Amino acid sequence: MKFLALIAAGTAARPEQIAAFEEYYEANAPRADDLVAVDEISISGLASSASNPMNGEFYANDRPVLCCGMNLFGGVYFWRAAADSKIVVSRPDFFWRLRPAYMDSFSGFHLQGHVKYVDSVTKVRDTVLITKLEGSLVDP
Repeated sequence: MKFLALIAAGTAARPEQIAAFEEYYEANAPRADDLVAVDEISISGLASSASNPMNGEFYANDRPVLCCGMNLFGGVYFWRAAADSKIVVSRPDFFWRLRPAYMDSFSGFHLQGHVKYVDSVTKVRDTVLITKLEGSLVDP
């Protein structure tokens, strides 16, 4: 945590600033053995004969962490975390729900996307494909 505090405080930080950041990170860092750091989400719809406006919600521990609206008529939604803004969560606790914005105009379509994350146990970057409207890192 000390290294995160030093990075956040900056090179000209006073000791009390570093201590404040260290306390912040200690209080807010999740404690678990199977953590992942989600840092990239991409969703695309394969073009059909009609517009497909969608609402997307991504959750960590049953709390929405990313909500978005998109038109998947051949469109692409792409999110990449900033350096200190990754979604850190236990693998089973990260999931998504995508739903049509207007059920009366939903024409059905093919969905494709991915969630990329770094696994805290293996230290390897991995990818889970998004192929359905609801899924998670353990049940895509």
